[in-house]
Amino acid sequence: MAKFSLPTQAPIPTPNETYNNIILGAKIDNSERIVELDIDLLDEIDDQPFRINHKKIEQYAESIKEVGLLEPIQVHPKENGRYDILAGRHRVRAYKQIGLAKIKCVIKNIDDNTARLILLKTNTDRDDDFLPSELAKAYCEQEILLQKSGKKGATTSEVAERNNTNRMQIHRYKRLNQLTEILLAMVDEKRIPVYIGAELSYLDEENQNKIASFIQVYGENTNLNAEQVKNLRELQNENNFPQDMNEFFNPPKAKKTQEKEKKKTSINLKLKKIKDYIPGDILNNGAYEEYIIEALQFYQRQQER
Repeated sequence: MAKFSLPTQAPIPTPNETYNNIILGAKIDNSERIVELDIDLLDEIDDQPFRINHKKIEQYAESIKEVGLLEPIQVHPKENGRYDILAGRHRVRAYKQIGLAKIKCVIKNIDDNTARLILLKTNTDRDDDFLPSELAKAYCEQEILLQKSGKKGATTSEVAERNNTNRMQIHRYKRLNQLTEILLAMVDEKRIPVYIGAELSYLDEENQNKIASFIQVYGENTNLNAEQVKNLRELQNENNFPQDMNEFFNPPKAKKTQEKEKKKTSINLKLKKIKDYIPGDILNNGAYEEYIIEALQFYQRQQER
């Protein structure tokens, strides 16, 4: 959930700081150098949540042929004289495709945990085409690494700040790690929204499999909503999870009428009147209610001062 606070004056960075922080993803200290290294000395890190984007390699190859490499890649030296690629494996593959033998690199002389954080951070910074499952693993690992580094306040909020998003979004992506493989694949395929997937993650494996089977059978006719998933969680807690998922999602008309009578009075807001006040990632994931509630809470706190 987004955090509200009064604006503060941020210090203006120098041109070098701006380049290092935005383009390279981290500050360069005196122990770091930009050098040309042989492509053959560079190794990709296999154990990472991000897939290779072949379209991006082609785009980089065309760009490099036209204007050259616009920014150096980042590497971490190993004991055997080779280097792990922290940021830039697509550019390295593009170099190989073109037939170039050397590439400019920033050599990061840092510990393994910090190197891993740079790998995760620079990748999520540079792209907007990650699968939800990739972000789920990346955000979760970032939090674990921050905790291992002994950083104070290494929480979901810290990860949100580092990735320019809000705490609720990070929490939802982390919850996706608790989904079964088939439901997680459905989230990646956009058959299930991220926020619905996060709620489904609280169901046990058996009940998640029931949901997955139902979606596979009824396909596009299945549109899970937050209220339905909330009811399923409550039924699981009561040890009364439905055996017939079709009956649950498509109850007889009489049952629907009874449910409507039980609904509490609600306030309806037209999205077009409030969308300019809500961040784009909140709009895309349908998490309006939580954001509005926190905004009202923030307003109330300001009024009480």
